[in-house]
Amino acid sequence: MGLFFSYDLVGNVYIDLINFTGTSGVYYGANPTDSLTLSGGVFYGMTPVTGNLTGDGVIFSYSMTI
Repeated sequence: MGLFFSYDLVGNVYIDLINFTGTSGVYYGANPTDSLTLSGGVFYGMTPVTGNLTGDGVIFSYSMTI
């Protein structure tokens, strides 16, 4: 349904950051679309689909700060 991931080219390390399942978990959305917006170390994005009864989609954020 969609992933938000990071990849370290030097260490050849792939990490799933968000797994969009569409039906469960913290991020209910599915099929993330359009581009991400980065502001103050936080990525923002949207999904057009969600697993709830209305299927209206979600707005999500992910902080890249450690």
